[in-house]
Amino acid sequence: MQVDRIPPRAGWRWMAHGFRLLRRQPLAMVATAAGFMLTLAIAGQVPLIGPLAIPVLIPLLTVGFIQAARTVDEGGRPHPLALFEGFRARSRGRLKPLLVLGVINAVLSACAMGVALIADGGTLFRSMTGTMDPSDPSLRDGAVAYAMIIFVLLSLPIQMLMWYSPLFVAWNGRRPLEAVFFSLVACWRNRAAFVVYGASWVLVLLAATLAVQLLRSLLPGDLAGLLLVPGSPFSPVTLLLIAALYGSIWPSYRDVVHDGRADTPEAPPGPLPPA
Repeated sequence: MQVDRIPPRAGWRWMAHGFRLLRRQPLAMVATAAGFMLTLAIAGQVPLIGPLAIPVLIPLLTVGFIQAARTVDEGGRPHPLALFEGFRARSRGRLKPLLVLGVINAVLSACAMGVALIADGGTLFRSMTGTMDPSDPSLRDGAVAYAMIIFVLLSLPIQMLMWYSPLFVAWNGRRPLEAVFFSLVACWRNRAAFVVYGASWVLVLLAATLAVQLLRSLLPGDLAGLLLVPGSPFSPVTLLLIAALYGSIWPSYRDVVHDGRADTPEAPPGPLPPA
């Protein structure tokens, strides 16, 4: 497996390619995004283990989501159950490593949230898990913003570790610790492209926010409330953005990672033995 260094402008191209995949198969990509969010929402409702089940499942669902994007990119139509491709990896011995990867993700995420808890006494955690009233005045406390900054900064290296690692496990057969190491190397080696990629998505989110505010002012109240629910993971705008975001991971993997076994040409046949 070889990790290439890609020019910074590729970051913008990855983001744009995610929207191109969405345009090719909008129903399939949005349905995959809806299944992704619904699965995580159901897992989050499991008593006691719900908050930890979500980061454990994300690597498995990521494999299926990016497989669906790859199918669209290659001119096909994703299977309705393509999202659960990671769970079917058991036949290749990849399910257990993906679950281990999910546990690593859960532990690292819990550590990041634990540090943020110290900063604001748990206000950020309660707001993220929906156990706090959005009108609670403590949400406007400066400590919450400080905790959010800490959590985001700690989440960046976690995202680098987890960005490609599910694909390294499922597609390249790497062990979990190898996968997170190579994912970190791939992201760091192409940090300039990922900075452009991240900045591109910030611009997209700002444009989407402005567009939503404009539509809310133009559409009738009931229709705006149905289509543009603020912060809802199942609103059409959110699902479109998630579909494009996960679709954009595939072109970044395709550009950055090359499996040496697949790229090595077959050796020419040797001379025939003497008669």
